[in-house]
Amino acid sequence: MYATTPGGKHAATPAPRGLASTREACEFTGLCRISIYEHTRAGHLHVVRLGRALRYPWAELERIGREGLPALPKRQGAPSATAPVQPIANGQPAKRGRGRPRKSAAFLGQTGGAK
Repeated sequence: MYATTPGGKHAATPAPRGLASTREACEFTGLCRISIYEHTRAGHLHVVRLGRALRYPWAELERIGREGLPALPKRQGAPSATAPVQPIANGQPAKRGRGRPRKSAAFLGQTGGAK
């Protein structure tokens, strides 16, 4: 469905009419599956939904072969585990809520250390 030029780029060759699967779109454009989905979500690629399946019009893939795709914006990742903890109002550092909270000694009926 695509031809490789001497520079390793995929040349847009005449493709069959109709709709292409995500795998065929990946092979034709040279993009990975995740990039295809991200460009679809960003609105750079038009998609036809058949139930839960995504299909890409061949004319759209040929347009991408001619014009290319705009760059995706940088994604904002989750805060790093080494990011400084922001203090709360009373000056104590905020606790990172991970997992189930520990039961206090008062709750366990203990007055001293752990048994």
